[in-house]
Amino acid sequence: LSHYMLWAALNLLGTDEHYLVIEVDALFPPNWKEQIQKALEDTPKDFDCLFVGSCCTEGREKSHIVNNIYKTPGVMCNHAIVYAKKALPLLLKTHRDCYAPIDIDMMNKSLPHLNTYVVLPRIANQFETFLGA
Repeated sequence: LSHYMLWAALNLLGTDEHYLVIEVDALFPPNWKEQIQKALEDTPKDFDCLFVGSCCTEGREKSHIVNNIYKTPGVMCNHAIVYAKKALPLLLKTHRDCYAPIDIDMMNKSLPHLNTYVVLPRIANQFETFLGA
């Protein structure tokens, strides 16, 4: 519900073209700003979602773009994502009824319809992932 409410607020009130959305348990390395800036430079400009934190990409279909950028609808974990504002209406439309955790719901309902990219290896970890949970 928190992701849905944030998407709605950004869609209605946001004035920027892109938004970095992070969850409270996201962990970033010291040079995270430079890494995200480089990832944004390498990602095609028409992207909808860029997962700078992710999980569960192993064995999923993905296409190498350049450097550490891959195109894939098969990505989970929403602890650090750059959203394009143009993607918000589709996210709101496809997730009005959520039947599972938001990352699973997104992978099944919206990501196949969006230009979705992932940075591998990920830039941001999650606290639980960091602890080995």
